[in-house]
Amino acid sequence: MNTSRRAVEWIIAAWVLCLALALPLAASANGAAAVVASQQTTQQVLDGLMAGKDPALSLSEPSTSSTGWLTGTPFYVPAGALVVNSPGTDDTTLYKRIDPMRGDLETVIVVYPQSMFPIISGNSGQWLPIFAPTYDQSVALAVAHNLATMEGLQDASDKPYLVYSGYSQGADALGNAAEQAYAQGLLDPASTQVVLLSDPRSPWGVKQWASDHFLVGIMACLIGITPNGARNPADTGDELQVTSVIIDGDPVANFQWVWYRPITSLIVDAAGGLAIHGLMGPQNYSNLDEIQDKDVLYSRDGRTTYIVYHAEHPLTQLTEMAWALLGIRLSDDQVTQLDDFNNWFYPLQQPSPERAAPAAPVTTTPSTPARIEEATPATPALTVAAVPKDVNVLSSRSAAPEIAAPTSALIDDEPSTTPAVAEDIDTVTAESPVAPPPAETTDTTSPQEATGSSADEDVTPDPDLPKTSTSQQESDDSVTSEMHSGPAQAGDSASETTDVKQDGDHVEQPAQETSASQTDKAAA
Repeated sequence: MNTSRRAVEWIIAAWVLCLALALPLAASANGAAAVVASQQTTQQVLDGLMAGKDPALSLSEPSTSSTGWLTGTPFYVPAGALVVNSPGTDDTTLYKRIDPMRGDLETVIVVYPQSMFPIISGNSGQWLPIFAPTYDQSVALAVAHNLATMEGLQDASDKPYLVYSGYSQGADALGNAAEQAYAQGLLDPASTQVVLLSDPRSPWGVKQWASDHFLVGIMACLIGITPNGARNPADTGDELQVTSVIIDGDPVANFQWVWYRPITSLIVDAAGGLAIHGLMGPQNYSNLDEIQDKDVLYSRDGRTTYIVYHAEHPLTQLTEMAWALLGIRLSDDQVTQLDDFNNWFYPLQQPSPERAAPAAPVTTTPSTPARIEEATPATPALTVAAVPKDVNVLSSRSAAPEIAAPTSALIDDEPSTTPAVAEDIDTVTAESPVAPPPAETTDTTSPQEATGSSADEDVTPDPDLPKTSTSQQESDDSVTSEMHSGPAQAGDSASETTDVKQDGDHVEQPAQETSASQTDKAAA
């Protein structure tokens, strides 16, 4: 009897043990199955983000443009990439602006209010702007929807190459979302780019200007706009490619302000707001590919590239718009003369390293030499450092006084001088005509001084050229007079002129010849 009871007990215990072992294994299998089932395709992720009462995304209208500058320099976005675009405030010109950028790339639109209390209702659904969300509230929702998109697409089983772009208020929100997403590991630098067009938080943007002026900052806070200044490129890391596109004269990304010309500054900003930012002028963000004059700047921290387009002066574009309303089109010569006058009347405060916000230091060269060494068309995410051939980028030789310090700090092993120059350091240092290109650096930045300097400063390089010719002429005279003067004087004069006209290998030759002639005379 006891034996039978013990047998039953052992059987029950065995069953319990088996169940105890089987249940964790089953749970583990179910968990693995759940993980596999949670992996969705890109289309499934997009469909989920577009569903519900509060969708994060919406479908984009078909593109009507045959161009697509995202696929070119310096982005090299591959075919089949997905563009996620965050529109600007009340962005009724969305497709006019993004079509030349995206071309035939698949595009989805981030849904958010696009409002700015108490001025603009945007896409909030409110008839009166006084009931619309504030700018900060609108940006916060755009940030949330961008983060949801980034998280969903990061886990997609067939994740495509991703380009997140934003304009104006959308660029403000996208930049904030990219900083948070990078901290959370939601962005893969190898297959992701961030493109900010007309970012208010650029190093020269309106938010940086507002943060520098206390009263303006208070007024902005009263209507729900936080003057949080320029964004720090270090917040998106050293690997994620971020590109900020700016047109000088755009008051959102390049605010104009000269303290002793406040009314004129505001007029120029208003003109830039209509013509450039509002896409009403002949040169704006909808036809960037037609603006040939541009420069490239780089952040010292992080990996942000600033492409600065030099369009016509805002006052010039405003005048063209006024004449166009009357059915009159100005000729190219008239536009050129008008633009020259406006640039003399009000020199634009163009983006430059000197004018950049202290929180976002900028240089004319990449922050790390590795960007150039690693950049190849085969790795689109790393090609931002490749300097476009059609871009007017200041070379290291022409900008030596400005970039010498950062270059030497970043490249410890690179020799500072060549062997030929090192033989006569004093002579080479004194040669001002050898490097006329620094005048190009001054020419790029001088019209923009906040002191309101005249346009005369823009042509400072021109006087140097005649001086060089005069120096050469004098040197020719000194060489000619060598036959009639003493050997030592002739040798010194020839040595100085040879430094300008000949290579470094011949710098000391006249001095040697003089010494030899003196020796012959002594022997005689």
